[in-house]
Amino acid sequence: MEFEKLLEQITDKALLDKINELLIRKRNGIEMGLEPKIEIINNFVDDALKHFENVINIFNTEKKPEQKILEEGFVKIIDYVENANFFSIAN
Repeated sequence: MEFEKLLEQITDKALLDKINELLIRKRNGIEMGLEPKIEIINNFVDDALKHFENVINIFNTEKKPEQKILEEGFVKIIDYVENANFFSIAN
């Protein structure tokens, strides 16, 4: 999924504004390693990580599908995507 499409999922305007400011600075080549954390973005990432940790913790490992089934499904998805030319580059 393209990054811009992911941004469309964010409904918090203040968070989206800060992300867009950060993207502008990054695209302009401003060194990012020297800046303090942006609290609203950092909190968003922390909350997302906590959410997925909780999801993992409630996952029932006894119902986990066999590795072979997952691999076969993954291969079918890749074949489908390649045949549908989803990632072809327009000239």
